[in-house]
Amino acid sequence: GRRCSRGRGPVTARSVAGWEWIARADGSFKQALDRVKYASRHSVEEVAAARDVAVAFFDDLEAAMGDWLLPRESLADNALLPFVRQFAFIDKPWFDAQPWSRTQRWLQRFLMSPQLAKAMEKENVWRDGDAPLLWPKLPADHHSSRPLPRSTAALQNKSP
Repeated sequence: GRRCSRGRGPVTARSVAGWEWIARADGSFKQALDRVKYASRHSVEEVAAARDVAVAFFDDLEAAMGDWLLPRESLADNALLPFVRQFAFIDKPWFDAQPWSRTQRWLQRFLMSPQLAKAMEKENVWRDGDAPLLWPKLPADHHSSRPLPRSTAALQNKSP
């Protein structure tokens, strides 16, 4: 059968729908997000039009939403959630007052997830002369059988 153009698995209606949501979020919705988030850079009319685009996006998202955007957690969920989070926190009371209960639960589950907490951990600011910071951070007792990439190994052995 046909394979997804991204090289992973067969083309299905679900995979096509997921890529369509990602394209929409990364296109018209991201443009609207930026205009609303950075409203001082745009006219009042542009911001109002951008909010209307975002509202239409959220109305459609709500209509499509179950527990996840697709029948189970997917790349589309994980691609859209950071954009949705950014938009929601521009004016959280306004966002929470909208009739998007499934979308709001979906976002809340993401906000409470250990994965987001881990991704949002703060690190000390690196300063010239500090040891290199490697990501992902490995436990101190971690010993990998795989060698580090040459550039990383060279950094670790570099003397100040």
